[in-house]
Amino acid sequence: MAENSGADSSSAGHIPEYIPSKHVPLTDQLEKDKDDESLRRWKESLLGELSLDDKGKRGDSAVEFSAVRLVVEERDAIALPLPKDGEAVALPASFELKERCRYRLQFEFAVANDVVLGLTYVNTVFKDGVQVDTSKVMLGAYAPQAKPYVYVTEEETTPDGEDVRGKYTAETKFADDDGKVYLTFSYSFEIKEEW
Repeated sequence: MAENSGADSSSAGHIPEYIPSKHVPLTDQLEKDKDDESLRRWKESLLGELSLDDKGKRGDSAVEFSAVRLVVEERDAIALPLPKDGEAVALPASFELKERCRYRLQFEFAVANDVVLGLTYVNTVFKDGVQVDTSKVMLGAYAPQAKPYVYVTEEETTPDGEDVRGKYTAETKFADDDGKVYLTFSYSFEIKEEW
């Protein structure tokens, strides 16, 4: 039997850290190979109706959130108020959830000026100042377009039991693979036995 001379880092429990390539702005990417008609048409097919003349009309941010909603089964959706201009501010958003209720989160956002790679949602929940949960969801990569994107998470169920009832606070962040943060905000909620 031949000995494996190559080191398999995953077998040793070590996973090498992924390092993404350097970010190249969309305008620079479109300028590359602009004389190649076939490549130009292919890029246009990927980007759809994007007009570079619109650059900057929505601001410098590549992602702008217009809504974050909590969609609860058999209830009206709860819209969380969002801070303006991406400022990280604590908002007085508060709502109640019943034990064992099923819910989804819905994010509505527009992408302008550049392709966004690895858009991620991170939500950290605290009870009495102690971190009790962290959720991280990869939303994906998005090209600029005039029409807003809508992303709906998988269905989740609130926990039940006397020990989980009570008031919680949470901090939410949306960022991309390059580490650019597009939105942060805080909110509070309470889990109750009944509505």
